[in-house]
Amino acid sequence: MKGFENLITKYSYSYPEIRMCRHCRWGGCVDLPCTRQVTVEKGIYFGYNYPDNLPANEQLIINTCAATASAALYGEIMASIALGPAGIAAAIATANTVLNTSFKECINQNDSLNSDRKEYIIKVTKIGFYQKDESYFWSPNWIILYQNYANTALST
Repeated sequence: MKGFENLITKYSYSYPEIRMCRHCRWGGCVDLPCTRQVTVEKGIYFGYNYPDNLPANEQLIINTCAATASAALYGEIMASIALGPAGIAAAIATANTVLNTSFKECINQNDSLNSDRKEYIIKVTKIGFYQKDESYFWSPNWIILYQNYANTALST
């Protein structure tokens, strides 16, 4: 499959991961809540692909329509980063709806294709904005919460 993929931007966010850790001191052990910080880095991409066997003129039409349909939506995707992961996901879903409609309209308005080819191109071309995980980072050390509790619980 031929296609195109463009990284629009990367963003990251952090969240605490909490679990129970075994804390042993002075011959006794107790399970206590502990935490570490996890940082997630994601990339927002625009991409499309289509079968290799399409003639060159149809590939050119797909490339032109994809660029035209996506150009206006890049700004909306970039603005959604301030909203955090949930806002980005919502913006991508909305942008994909608009993108697919615009792409179909562009293909349908092309006079050099007959209606069967237009339907085929729309059916086989996959186009959209999407996210991919780039990396995860986490603190290697768990931090025990309620350290004072741990000292008193184990000393009695």
